[in-house]
Amino acid sequence: MRYFMRKIFEKLKNAYNSLASKLKNKGEDSNFRGSDHLFNSGDIFTAKNDELMDALRELGIGHVPNDIVRHRQIIRALTIDSIINRRHVEALEKKNTQLAAFNIILSIAVILLTAWGLFISPQAKVAQNEVDNFQRQAQSFCENNPRGYWSMLGGGEKGCVEILEMLAE
Repeated sequence: MRYFMRKIFEKLKNAYNSLASKLKNKGEDSNFRGSDHLFNSGDIFTAKNDELMDALRELGIGHVPNDIVRHRQIIRALTIDSIINRRHVEALEKKNTQLAAFNIILSIAVILLTAWGLFISPQAKVAQNEVDNFQRQAQSFCENNPRGYWSMLGGGEKGCVEILEMLAE
């Protein structure tokens, strides 16, 4: 059992050392400048999110043997987290503003369509009243003159049988 525990511990230690060495050599491999450089130069507020995440990883993984200065690492990590959160909130506010503008446009469109519908509605009622009036007149005419003809607006005449069939539709 001790053998397996020792092997697991060695693998974890190797993984930690490998990750720590990658972080130390990160400045040589890419544009990462390290959290100390970001804070000392004042570039922490203008750094890209990837650089901030790398600095956050470095602060989270790095070992600080002195308890007296460990608070500095914690404060730096909180500062980076605050910057990332502020940027995220700003992006959300921008998106929220865009959506609010779109919502206002849609609301105006709904109001205009409602007003248009209210304007058209009386005209539609007038047209429906005219159709109902025509149907009553045609039925009354056909009841009084079953073999008579009704002259149509477009010219021509229709018999009462045709008119009653047309009204039944």
